[in-house]
Amino acid sequence: MVIVVMVGGLTGSLGLSWALLPNISFTLPLRGFTFYGGLLGGGAALLALCIAKRWRLLDTLDQFAPAVAIGHGFGRIGCFFAGCCHGAPSGPVWGALGCRTVPVQLMEAGCCFAIGAVLLAVARQPARCPGRLTAAYLITYGLCRLATERLRGDYRGEIAIGDWTINSPSSAIAAAMILVGGMVAATRYGPKRADA
Repeated sequence: MVIVVMVGGLTGSLGLSWALLPNISFTLPLRGFTFYGGLLGGGAALLALCIAKRWRLLDTLDQFAPAVAIGHGFGRIGCFFAGCCHGAPSGPVWGALGCRTVPVQLMEAGCCFAIGAVLLAVARQPARCPGRLTAAYLITYGLCRLATERLRGDYRGEIAIGDWTINSPSSAIAAAMILVGGMVAATRYGPKRADA
């Protein structure tokens, strides 16, 4: 199962990178992969597995949520050391600390580790409702990403819808994650319909 999801994630990551930035070159050490592509590709592979094996989707997603958050945190540390996904040129606050750019990679890594820790703590609680970890991850990471996107300084493509342009496809995907997480939470925790 993990290998299928990893292959789907790698395929999705490369695919989204090429779709948004067709002139990107992938070099060693590996650079240029997108987290969202990996999340979408890995999610699609996991969905296919759930359908094929008749597994409960939300239960399965809940099992992956803490590991995805923590793994993403380590990935962002890798971004920091590789110099990709960097922030905008630093102002006086970060400059005083010796940073030439805002260290958004480390900010996001901290956010991901915190989300993962909270998800692990929630997973240990006896109350069990499928989808609670998935909804919590989608909402909290989406909010984290929307906050850090404003501090980024690297070009990652743009989406044009008519005369309207979204400067970062990542912002659109983060907003969609919040929306989907909210929908999952609403269907799992919303008011129960009274029987007629």
